[in-house]
Amino acid sequence: MPAKSGEISYPILLKKNLGLSFISGTAILVAARFFDFATIALFIPPVLMIFWGELSPWLRIGAILFSLTVFLTGLLAIKYIRHSDKVSWFQMSAEPLPSNPSIWKRGRGLIGQLLNELHSIDNEHQYWRLWLLTIGIWLCVQTNFYLIILSLGYQMTFFQSLWYPIIMVPMTLLPLQGFANLGTHEIGWIAAFTLFNSPTDVALSIAVNSHILLLAFVLLIGFLGWLLLQEFPSRHVDVEPIKERE
Repeated sequence: MPAKSGEISYPILLKKNLGLSFISGTAILVAARFFDFATIALFIPPVLMIFWGELSPWLRIGAILFSLTVFLTGLLAIKYIRHSDKVSWFQMSAEPLPSNPSIWKRGRGLIGQLLNELHSIDNEHQYWRLWLLTIGIWLCVQTNFYLIILSLGYQMTFFQSLWYPIIMVPMTLLPLQGFANLGTHEIGWIAAFTLFNSPTDVALSIAVNSHILLLAFVLLIGFLGWLLLQEFPSRHVDVEPIKERE
């Protein structure tokens, strides 16, 4: 879905299928997105060391600053959430709002509820487990990208292909993507190939063709899943709504 609207579907699906509130789903989405960025920030140092001599100084500095910013932001956010005295101003507003509240009070109340949910996630102390899962997922995704490039007949090492998510993922913060990540995917691949002196037309061809293959692959998986649900409806188990934390 275009312009980051696809991410809204995540808390909506959690609410529909698991009975979670929209605020709870949003908190989970925020945590998941942070682990995505933390994983990319973790990939950057070894990739920089491998290609240090081939990269321009501004790219080295930018990549290092990105990694430091992600980790520092994460540490500061955790510290902020754990100090209840610093978030009490918002948490007081997480109480039920009166009828016809002002936009200011409503916004403050929503932030308070979101902070409460993030505090609940922090209390689980599952950071390392979640980070390892995210790293595994991204390695699988990156392997998929790499194999698509090889299937198109182009030569690139696995570590060279890691520049694609390093460039693409930070760009997902911009609300400019088209349908199915159109634009961000192409820019990421073109930039990654340009780093290794590949012609722009070749990089563009790889970007477009890989995007078509990736989209077809996702649509195929979705179609097969739909067929399985139609063929074996009795195997589908309704999930009981998850009780909200008090």
